[in-house]
Amino acid sequence: MKRVAQSLARAEGRNIVKEEDLKRVRGILVDNLNEVLRDEQVRIRTETYGIRKASPRFQVVRATLINHPKLTVHEIWEYVKDTGLFKDVGNLQGLLDWMRKYGYVIETSDRRYEWV
Repeated sequence: MKRVAQSLARAEGRNIVKEEDLKRVRGILVDNLNEVLRDEQVRIRTETYGIRKASPRFQVVRATLINHPKLTVHEIWEYVKDTGLFKDVGNLQGLLDWMRKYGYVIETSDRRYEWV
């Protein structure tokens, strides 16, 4: 905010930032953030992220990895298969891939998963 306010002041030939500059910058930033939040792709991704994180599937895998670190996908499957939340190991693997992509879990070189 400070740097943008300084730029506005310089554009008007001033070396000192005034309170009005800061108010204008705040308005600009709020408008830009509102535009981003109205964007359809941002809305879809935000909703998808929230749904995934709050899902029972996410929660059961998280709990399993916290309580039993460094499991392979098949070992995780043994813990979660009776929940009925996953169709098969491939379905579980899909969630683990998503969790790895977004930094919730890490996959070690020996293909074991750990909660981050």
